[in-house]
This record gives sequence, C-alpha cells and structure tokens, in this order.
Amino acid sequence: MTTDTSPANTQQVKEKISQIRELPTALRWIPATVTIILMLMTLDYLFNIGLLTFVTGLETQFYYAVVALLLPLVFLLWPMRSSQQERPIPWYDYLLSAATLIVGGYFVYNAVPILERGWAFDAPELAIYASYAFWLLIIEAARRAGGLPIAIIAGVFSLYPLVADIVPGPIQAFPSTLEQTAMYHTMSTESIMGVPLQAFAGLVIGFLVFGVVLQKAVAASFSLIWRLPYLGMCAVAQPRYRFSLAD
Repeated sequence: MTTDTSPANTQQVKEKISQIRELPTALRWIPATVTIILMLMTLDYLFNIGLLTFVTGLETQFYYAVVALLLPLVFLLWPMRSSQQERPIPWYDYLLSAATLIVGGYFVYNAVPILERGWAFDAPELAIYASYAFWLLIIEAARRAGGLPIAIIAGVFSLYPLVADIVPGPIQAFPSTLEQTAMYHTMSTESIMGVPLQAFAGLVIGFLVFGVVLQKAVAASFSLIWRLPYLGMCAVAQPRYRFSLAD
C-alpha cells in the first residue's frame, strides 16, 4: 500500500480540511510578511525595545494593530462559502479585506485620542461609523473562520447591551443605544479589545515565537531529553519498531 505524501498533496489536504483557499501567486507573500511584522511588533511590545513605539507605545494601540494585521487575511484565505474554496478570490473579498485594513488602521492611528478623550462613551461621527463597520466585519470574519454557530453566538451576545434592562435580574443593567453599543465594543477594553485578545497578543504570540525558536535551535533536543525524566519517563530510547506509509 502506498500513499502520496508529496508536499503538494499535503497542502491540498490541509486546505480541504481547514477550508482555506489557495492565494494567487502574486499574493502568497502576504501571510508570511504579516507574520514577520506581527512577530517584530510582539517582540518590541513584550521586551519594551522601543523601535516600533508608533504602534506598540500604547497597549490598546498594539492590540488594534494586531487585529488590523490579522483580520484582513480572513477575507483572503476563507471564502464566503465552502463551495467557493476552489474558485479565484472574488472582488468583494478583496474589498472586504481592504476595508478591514483601513478601518483597523483608523483605530490604530486614533488609539491615543480614543483613550485620552473617552471615545468609548462619546466618539466623533466618523469613529461611530468605523465602529459599526468594525463590528460587522469581525462577526463576518468569525463566521468564515469559526463557522455559522460561532458567528450567531457572538452576534447575539454582542447585542446584549440593547436589551440589558429586560434580561433576568443577575445580569440586568442599564440599556444602551445601538450607537453606544458599537462604540463600547470597538473602543473599550472589555469587548473586542478584551481579555481574550490581550492574552493572545501578550502571551500566546510570545509563546509561539519562543516555541518555534526552541524547536529549531540545537538546544531543543537537549531540553526535551532533560525534561522527559521529570515527566514520568524512565528513559529516552529509540523506538523498537518503525512504521511507514510506503511499501
């Protein structure tokens, strides 16, 4: 029995399972470039290097930058419907990706006045329109990458401030208007910029970078051998039998 394990076939299997479509040749540099920029930003933020203070000087500005970099990739990599996975990227996905980058860039640029002037409670008209757009784009990105149930759950719970006065007592609160809800979601630190994003940007990315460096470094094997006895392994030995997919 033989199994085709060529890189091209492996890539096709990964794309089929994750429903990620293949980017055109002219755009394949974008994910790698975004990854490098994100890694540099994260290292500058975590270690307070000070080389990229225009995006890492303020905590919320860094979080906005992370979203502005990663969210546009969703509209390029995940199609609107799974049936469109093998088709070229349609014009509206390019438009959505560009709109996400522009709206995210707007919040990155205005991160300081958002914090200093309390835009989460009283924002300019343009910021309110940007909040509506950001809100809808994030829900659509969640639908594409996580599935319709995730988008429905996130969308329904995001409307909670509108009906906060009619929900059961323990979670009852003063209601908010649609405008106030949009501002709170995008410009406070308790919704889009809340704990999950803070943990991802401040911890997860750093651990991923550290893990990849450790894996590729010469010290990785030594570190694994040194730790295995403390995890309950009595000895580290080569496996007795080897299995192969090829005959």
